[in-house]
Amino acid sequence: MKLPYAVLVLLFSANASAAGIEAKSKQFCEKIKTCTLAQMEGQDIPPEMEEMLTPLIDKMCTEMMASVDTSNSDKSLEEEGIACMDSMTALSCDALMSGKAETKECAALEAKSK
Repeated sequence: MKLPYAVLVLLFSANASAAGIEAKSKQFCEKIKTCTLAQMEGQDIPPEMEEMLTPLIDKMCTEMMASVDTSNSDKSLEEEGIACMDSMTALSCDALMSGKAETKECAALEAKSK
């Protein structure tokens, strides 16, 4: 499964504003969890394996949120960061899980952060 991890790394390394980005990151992570679990349901995965994978998916979000560094907030990227997270969260599960999820909002964030 390929997730738009580069977008998350970009946001977290940019030290964007705590309140806005953390809230949007949680929403995005919940979307990823929902899509991942839905994708698992469509496969013939033994219940034991699913029981092992579900906590790993939950842990992914916990670790992702723990990696958010808000000690040096860069307010100049906050608006673009939030727009990027919103655009990624709005994607369909198919688009998001394809590994090719790109939005104009995230492209704008990437361009501004360079």
